[in-house]
Amino acid sequence: MKNYKPMNGVVIIKVKSTMNDRTESGLYKDISFDRHNKVAINAEVVAVSEKGSEHVEFEIYQGQPRARNDDGSFIDDKYVRNRDIPHTIQVGDIIYFHYLTLEDPNNWMHYDKGWHYFKVPVHDCFLSLRPDAFGEYKRNGLDLKSVMHNQYVLGKEYWGEAWEQIDVDGKTIAGKVNSKGLVTETKEKPLENHAIITDIGKGIDPYSRSGIIRPGDVVLLKPQCEFENEIENEKRWVFTHMDIIAKVYGETYYPVSDYVLIKVDEKEYVSPLEVNKDYLEMPDTGVVWRMGSLAKFEEPDLDKGMRVKFFKNRAEKTQHEKYVLIRYQDILAEVLD
Repeated sequence: MKNYKPMNGVVIIKVKSTMNDRTESGLYKDISFDRHNKVAINAEVVAVSEKGSEHVEFEIYQGQPRARNDDGSFIDDKYVRNRDIPHTIQVGDIIYFHYLTLEDPNNWMHYDKGWHYFKVPVHDCFLSLRPDAFGEYKRNGLDLKSVMHNQYVLGKEYWGEAWEQIDVDGKTIAGKVNSKGLVTETKEKPLENHAIITDIGKGIDPYSRSGIIRPGDVVLLKPQCEFENEIENEKRWVFTHMDIIAKVYGETYYPVSDYVLIKVDEKEYVSPLEVNKDYLEMPDTGVVWRMGSLAKFEEPDLDKGMRVKFFKNRAEKTQHEKYVLIRYQDILAEVLD
């Protein structure tokens, strides 16, 4: 290989093929169907840069109107950039990266002695499998013995407390099993937007969830935030710290960061006729039930037990229709009786 020194925010990888076109036994498989989803998403690192890039991870002050200081002046835009998280990717790692990386012709570098060489932006790398002293990439149970990068998190679907996964005619469903080993109840879909954490990166303060979230924890996520990837022949959801809304214990929710758990008011009938409550709109008022640590810090006037009006179109649902989660910025006002 030619000697390359990666620029800031870039690592260099090598791959034999850009497609997952081999079975575990080494046989070629048909990739003509759904070719896009068979592009390789992992490769060995051969060179790394020293610093992160200027890529913006997220904006601190979001939404409209713009945030103001105590004197009424506008707060300057503030961005958290990739360079704010020193990357820990090492030469020899098997890294997993964004599924469009190898499809971008701007990332291809050259072909040499049977190997394709690509540059990969650090902010597109979410996981490293690191070899041990014997050159083996080990994993154990949920833990892939991995090093997570940036704000990325890995998770698996969650079916609910006391539900066990069952294989029925090649299809995965969930069941409740009694002491005699008999299935007493089944369901075909996991809980929507819920995940079990398997691996978690360090994240970025003050939005890091790594201080309170650990592998094995159940969390509630923003809708449609996850990508499904196959990692070491196991399906995993890939998302970020910013997508985690609450930690879940059974059917109890504890909001994280700047989120607030609200117990909404009862749905009201708008007609003297008997109406199915399932078809009534969710109220936009309720009582503050729990608060994330950042919500308590940023909005000290907001307190548990306070009845508030909120922006219901931005509220995230839980397992219970009586409870929703919302960022403290989307609480509009206190309701005075």
